[in-house]
Amino acid sequence: MPKIIIFGRASQKDIMKIEVKPEDLDKNLMDYLRENSLPIASSCAGKGQCKHCVINGLLLSCSVTVKEFLRNSSQPLDARCEPDQALVTIDYL
Repeated sequence: MPKIIIFGRASQKDIMKIEVKPEDLDKNLMDYLRENSLPIASSCAGKGQCKHCVINGLLLSCSVTVKEFLRNSSQPLDARCEPDQALVTIDYL
């Protein structure tokens, strides 16, 4: 099972690791992160207009599914990540 590691830039800490279940792959990434108790900012209700839900410095979490994020994750190799893991960085955590 793939995992998503959440890293907070403000705290410089790994916040949590989330194991992705098959039924979660088609969910919107912003909604999925919120379901896992992460405070993802958004004032446009996920319509891609406010740009508050940015993760990894440039990706709008409302614009991709969990599956797309895992497949297209272009994060550099990181000591926290294994091959079946993806890193989500959130500036304000």
